[in-house]
Amino acid sequence: MKKPLLLGILLAVGVAALLYFLMTLEDNEGKTYPTKGRVTGFGDAGVVFIEHETIPEVMESMTMPFTVRSPELLKGLETGDAISFIFHMTETDSWISDIKKIRPEDLNLPNSTPKAEIPDNVKVLQAGDQIPQVTLINQDGQDFALDSFSPKILVTTFIYTNCPDPTLCPRMSDQFRQLQTKIDATKQTDVHLLTISFDPKRDTPEQLKKYANRYTKDFNNWSFATGSAEAIGKTIGAFGVTTRDAGGNLIEHNLSTAVISPAGKVVKIFRGNTWTPDEVLEAIKIARS
Repeated sequence: MKKPLLLGILLAVGVAALLYFLMTLEDNEGKTYPTKGRVTGFGDAGVVFIEHETIPEVMESMTMPFTVRSPELLKGLETGDAISFIFHMTETDSWISDIKKIRPEDLNLPNSTPKAEIPDNVKVLQAGDQIPQVTLINQDGQDFALDSFSPKILVTTFIYTNCPDPTLCPRMSDQFRQLQTKIDATKQTDVHLLTISFDPKRDTPEQLKKYANRYTKDFNNWSFATGSAEAIGKTIGAFGVTTRDAGGNLIEHNLSTAVISPAGKVVKIFRGNTWTPDEVLEAIKIARS
């Protein structure tokens, strides 16, 4: 083989390998967005709450939890610190990296941050408490009472369909998808899953049905619910869910997932997004006892 032809082949192979490496790197790192914000608090290991600037084409400015792949990256950070960071987002995950402290005057945050919408006179439930008596509406437009699932065990979580962060509402829904699969495989017919939207203005039964179809085709043991603003406010308040309208159809919120006994009493409430389907299945066993 002539040298020029051999060199050409080697060059083509090298370019193809480089392109493949770059494509793989992009897949591993996700889409990246340079971002700035202010640290507002810390959650579980590897979780930091940040009031961030608007991320173009992703989300408006709001305060939300971000995760790091190593808790060591958060060492030296304190509440109130102004930081820059890289936000990574794939179809199923998100995280931040390259965290650096910056001058507070370099931030471009809203002049004022509305307070979270917390319902008045609502007691946050603890283990052993009775769930509230509220009427909700399922994905088929049918009314039902939250405490009407007895004698089944109820597992409920809270989402809104426009949530853009794959580690928040989409993760809750995918975790429930896994739960339903495990429950069906083990013939646990005494369990019902319930996903409640805290965005009743936009999440109509029709919208919820479209959203639900991304995760399940079986609504026999998994329902999706909306309701009046009053009913939703009372429900999310009871389970410790707080929300704030962040503009642009986005809602700043926390996460709560609960296992409820056949008698309508709270067995366990999981906060955040770190619980696993197997942990919920263990709580379901306790609910049967």
